[in-house]
Amino acid sequence: MSSFTEEILVKKLREVNNTQQSIQTLSLWLIHHRKHAKKIVVVWFNDLQKASQTRKLTLMYLANDVIQNSKKKGSEFNQAFSDVLVGAANHIARECSEEKTLLSVGRILGIWEERGVYDPVFCKALKKSFEEGRKNPDEFKKPESPSLKKHHHHHKHKNKKDRNEKKIQETKPEPAKQELSALAKKRKLEEVIGLTEDFIAGDELLEPPDVRYKEWA
Repeated sequence: MSSFTEEILVKKLREVNNTQQSIQTLSLWLIHHRKHAKKIVVVWFNDLQKASQTRKLTLMYLANDVIQNSKKKGSEFNQAFSDVLVGAANHIARECSEEKTLLSVGRILGIWEERGVYDPVFCKALKKSFEEGRKNPDEFKKPESPSLKKHHHHHKHKNKKDRNEKKIQETKPEPAKQELSALAKKRKLEEVIGLTEDFIAGDELLEPPDVRYKEWA
């Protein structure tokens, strides 16, 4: 039988299929390496959460086979699985929509109670977690990150402020073209008058004002 490493375990869990031979073969390998029971159960639970509905059921069949057939060897797997089964039952109930899968998992939990695989108190906790998951599938969704909410609120406030500033800028009245033209003509006229006064003060000849105005127009 092959040696145990986490990489080999992950590979075997991914390759197991929903047949009795496949499940029993892997079960025997896991029981042989029962001294790694805690590590095996952690990897099993992580894989369960990422698996498809069909594979979730296969992994539950595997857990059932390991738990029941390892009792003669020791209680390592019984104890190790008890740490994650309540969460696993709730996860499957929330994530699986296929009635066949849910009924099969419910049947496994019932068998554990009937055969005394786990004590009545623990079996009751398993069933309660499973039923709560079926009744409230959305109850355990992860809330939005507070930091994300804060960032989103700040971004929204900033956008609103930018829109208000843009609106104020758009509503500011711009000087009319007619006013600018009149102002320019006024300045030109003042310059002409100033030149006229300089010429008079210097006793120089001054061209007729109408000609000067035409040049500056």
